[in-house]
Amino acid sequence: MDQRLAIRHGAEWGTTGVVEVHPIGLVEGERPRRRSSGDAISAGVKFLLDLWQDRYWTDFDLPVGGSDTWVTAYVLARLAEIPSNYLSYSVRQLLEQSLDWLLESRTTGGGWGYNSQVENDADSTAWAVLALRAHGRPVPAPALQFLERCRQTDGGIASYPKESSFSRSWKLSTPEVTAVAINGLGMLDSRAALFLSEKWLKSERLHSRPAPALRISSRFYTCAAVLDWDPGMVPWSLLNKLCELMSYYNTESPFEQALLLRCLAQLRMPKAWSAAASLRRMQEPDGGWPSSALLRPPSARETEGSGLRYLDCNRVFTTVTAISALSIGEAQPGLYFGSDRPQPPRTL
Repeated sequence: MDQRLAIRHGAEWGTTGVVEVHPIGLVEGERPRRRSSGDAISAGVKFLLDLWQDRYWTDFDLPVGGSDTWVTAYVLARLAEIPSNYLSYSVRQLLEQSLDWLLESRTTGGGWGYNSQVENDADSTAWAVLALRAHGRPVPAPALQFLERCRQTDGGIASYPKESSFSRSWKLSTPEVTAVAINGLGMLDSRAALFLSEKWLKSERLHSRPAPALRISSRFYTCAAVLDWDPGMVPWSLLNKLCELMSYYNTESPFEQALLLRCLAQLRMPKAWSAAASLRRMQEPDGGWPSSALLRPPSARETEGSGLRYLDCNRVFTTVTAISALSIGEAQPGLYFGSDRPQPPRTL
């Protein structure tokens, strides 16, 4: 069944198909009340707090175990986007404990990895840097130095540095790692901008628009990461390209829908309103969203695990992405979403 048709009939899009949702406490024959974005965000925050344990969050279930450091860094960075009225004093205290835990989890190599059993990588380290900075914590200089060690001669940034034991494919520049790492470093050079533009142009020639990511199997992850950069960092050429890519906005999952909403809202596109409504309808009664973020595990061999994808089994990754996207949409009133980023010029 088409996803839009399923939503129109009051169903939710799950990880394996369409499942009917029966709201808790609904009297038979009574029509369910539509959740506002505020209601959805509050319920999502509560869902995440229920899964907070030992000062961190964990998600995914790979052969090397679940991810605690990378997932916790990502959650903290996204929760920093939630308006303060959704986070009580006690909740903010819990976040401070998680930030302490994140700093304590940094390795002697200067950065962070998927978990303590895996080498440091640029994506995990960049998200940790972004989380610390967003919450007003100092960023350790060795973490930034590690990100620079992952930079390649083509201007992009790889998941792992050259000295890593992982296979060559994980030591090549990728758009999604580059976009997140550039945000962590806080500055964009012309070579990195050219690398991203060329990768997107190549994906168009291969009819894969937008380009799929390597670690996170998502078409919108890189686009969202670029739009997370500070205002003014995104060159006109990239901003134009992002606007073009948004015309290919069909989604297959709540995770993709959340990333799409981030992009549409930050680009001031009116389609963000319908994207937010669709995302709210995908929310489950317990406040979370169905597992739909797909992760490709790193492999020390070229072929091992290359075709495997793992869902965020605890629903943490998808849920925090959803509520942060809704928060961004709520912060952009009207059909013109904000004023901090200039409108891109129209391409001929």
